[in-house]
Amino acid sequence: MTTKQNTLTPGPSPGGRGGSRNGALTPGPSPRRRRGSRDKPSLPIPSLLQIVVECGSEREQQDLFERLRKEGYPCRVLTL
Repeated sequence: MTTKQNTLTPGPSPGGRGGSRNGALTPGPSPRRRRGSRDKPSLPIPSLLQIVVECGSEREQQDLFERLRKEGYPCRVLTL
């Protein structure tokens, strides 16, 4: 059984400039694969739950990091 794959592209506008009058998307041509490309095997993505906390100072960051480590949480310090 073969299924046809469509992508959605903006439809024509009344002024002929692209886009549609109401912003709706219309089916467009299917994307083409490069010659010789092959699907790579998918790798499992591990489940990961995180919390990012924004601290007001380096001291607050250090105190919170140390407190959470003492409570048994694996932590990393990020400075952007």
